[in-house]
Amino acid sequence: MTTVLVGVRASDKRKLLESLAERGAPLAGLEPGPVLDGLLRREELGSTGMGEGTAIPHARLPGV
Repeated sequence: MTTVLVGVRASDKRKLLESLAERGAPLAGLEPGPVLDGLLRREELGSTGMGEGTAIPHARLPGV
């Protein structure tokens, strides 16, 4: 399954990742909190942003 969000707006990176976790977690049968935690940990390693408003946020999650 692939899900693409276009035109998502947020005032900062954390709010963007919160929005993505809230939208994406239910698609995988997960709660948003652990998904957000995983996304934030992944961003600490390096940005998943590719420039010009494009990003591919991702994270490894136990059980997925």
